[in-house]
Amino acid sequence: MQLTHPPKPKKDSTVYIISPSAGLLPFVQKRVERATKHLEAFGFKVKIASHAGQNNGYVSAPATERVADIHTAFSDPECGIIMAAIGGDHSNQLIELLDYDLIRNNPKVFIGYSDNTVLHYALATKANLQTYYGPCFLNQFGEFPEVLPYTLQSFTENILHRASTIDVKPSEKYTDEVLDWFTNEDNKRARTLVDNSGYSWWRDGKASGWAMPCTIPSINHLLGTPYMPDATGAILMLDIPEGHSMHEGASVADLDAWLTDLHNAGVLACVHGI
Repeated sequence: MQLTHPPKPKKDSTVYIISPSAGLLPFVQKRVERATKHLEAFGFKVKIASHAGQNNGYVSAPATERVADIHTAFSDPECGIIMAAIGGDHSNQLIELLDYDLIRNNPKVFIGYSDNTVLHYALATKANLQTYYGPCFLNQFGEFPEVLPYTLQSFTENILHRASTIDVKPSEKYTDEVLDWFTNEDNKRARTLVDNSGYSWWRDGKASGWAMPCTIPSINHLLGTPYMPDATGAILMLDIPEGHSMHEGASVADLDAWLTDLHNAGVLACVHGI
């Protein structure tokens, strides 16, 4: 697939914050303030899209308004980066409504992870836009008291400096500690970091291919649709989200079912590695 590289963002350009799925901005104002400060430290201007601050239960705003925010961001010549506030599970409501000609003619850096998988793949297949599976506004840039060093380094190398070759090393430290956002626990202290023992390989061997990062089960929403890229030759990079609350991981039973979907759709048979 031939993809268009978006222009490298200028230091004084605007970062548009959109909420294409979940609407948590109204409930975590401290994280909004920290994330804004951390992005402004790069010299960026931060703009919360018009409907991104809404909450309508499990989504931020009606689908037409979420799409309007995306169109506004791509249309703005001052915009250098479009960043998702967070993930969710309903970006699939937007993909039939997007103006892909508008997006193709106004390429921008689009960045986010988790359920933003759906938008990454739709922008690739329908607008030929290379996007970035990376940090979200609230999750990573809202970290207390600072953005974690590994995240910051990756963002700088990939987005700001556009390094042509990157050796993806495991982070020296990691955390799986959850400090509840909604009881203010995440604003009292930094999460505890522990030493990372490095990569753990399930099977020996070598493989090469193009990077296909995604969250499961968001990728499952696209199976059998025209928005699903051809996975032939890819290195499938699976991001497994939390379960039904931020305090638990996805169950093995759910993961088993989701992977079976990918197998039945022929995705696992044509990738070069996982």
